Amino acid sequence: MCKNKKRQIVEKKGIILICIFLIIYAAITIFFRTHFYNTTIDGINMFGKSVEDAKDIILYKLDNYCVEIYEEDQKTQYITGNDIGLKYDLENQIENIKDKENPFWCIAGMLKHNSYETDNIVSIDKELLGKSVDKIIESRNKNIIENENAKIDYNDGEYIVVDEKYGNIIDKNVLEEKITEAIEEVEQEINIEKLNCYAKPEYTSKSKEVVQAKDTLNKYLCAKVTYSFGNEKEILNKDQIHNWLSVDDKYEVDIDDEKVKEYVKALANKYNTVGKEREFTTSSGNKIKISGGSYGNKIDEDFECALLIDTIKKGKNISKEPEYSQKALYTGKNDIGNTYVEIDLSRQHLWFYKGGTLITEGDIVSGNVNNNCATPSGIYSLAYKQKDTVLKGQGYASPVSFWMPFNGGIGIHDASWRYTFGGNIYVSNGSHGCINAPYSLANTIYNNIDSGTPIICYY
Repeated sequence: MCKNKKRQIVEKKGIILICIFLIIYAAITIFFRTHFYNTTIDGINMFGKSVEDAKDIILYKLDNYCVEIYEEDQKTQYITGNDIGLKYDLENQIENIKDKENPFWCIAGMLKHNSYETDNIVSIDKELLGKSVDKIIESRNKNIIENENAKIDYNDGEYIVVDEKYGNIIDKNVLEEKITEAIEEVEQEINIEKLNCYAKPEYTSKSKEVVQAKDTLNKYLCAKVTYSFGNEKEILNKDQIHNWLSVDDKYEVDIDDEKVKEYVKALANKYNTVGKEREFTTSSGNKIKISGGSYGNKIDEDFECALLIDTIKKGKNISKEPEYSQKALYTGKNDIGNTYVEIDLSRQHLWFYKGGTLITEGDIVSGNVNNNCATPSGIYSLAYKQKDTVLKGQGYASPVSFWMPFNGGIGIHDASWRYTFGGNIYVSNGSHGCINAPYSLANTIYNNIDSGTPIICYY
């Protein structure tokens, strides 16, 4: 009897304990149906917090969000959510996190820590953000150092790239991007230097434009032109060419046309012989100086400039004569050579040499001095020769057997209407400017002379 009574008492106590446990478990389960247990959201412990409480806590944190922006040797700047019109929309994320927790396993769940991060949907007023960043940039108090693009310098006979230099100009777009990222991650600070929010040089030593420009310049430096002027030479190489080269701010290489023209003009001034004074030894043995006339070498400056620029661009190494618009029989200072017609207008005598050998000589009659038709002095060249033609002018028409013009309408020809030559006939009874020669003299010259032969006239 006694044993049964004791067992009944034990059983009743057990039932009571089980009921109490079930009541407590039910109460806990009911509580954690709407409240979090061992749960962290966005780094905040939400134990015992309801969904609405959790939302309020997160939104309070976000509503009071402030990001600290700092830079060495600068005053720390702050941007708040209000400064940039910051808004967050959690949507149903807190509810979805709560749905992952089974209230019936709350006791076991309290022993296990659960951590979640919300995917905050951020809304920022871009215009306000831009104004805030402008204020940060304007408030900087240290010396502002500009970026410097890579440069190309000429050094010791070649072009080299000098590295770019980095300044401390803030790149507004980058800083805005970093601030937006920080807000999305609810970060509290931005280190401008660490995050490299500075503007970068537009062109660096690795930029293809820079590398191509350097290669192009060095290719141009490979050009070498050796000009021949008879026994004299002029050598153009990189020592001069590099002074003609430049690179613009887009790294386009340019050859200065004007400087090329100046160089070719200098060659022309030095080596052109048309009209220049020459020293000439006459058949009488006298050394005279004579200038004027159309004979000589004349460089075609425009054509030579174009060829020279093309040669430089191709980096060629060539030897050549310049392009001439007019060519003498010879180059160099003595471009007359030893084949020429010499006319002494004072003595009224002519000599014709070919290859240094006197072919013929004789008296002539030149232009009438009293009628202002005197034959001009100078050095000319035979334009062409023609047989059996009629020379026409104002008030005359003269048939000739041999016509050899050298100065426009002035030339050497036979004069069958004359019986005497030489002396002072030319002073008052000379020609209209031509060189009248006896038939035999004109015939011999005609049969031995070629176009381009120098005709030297002097008094």
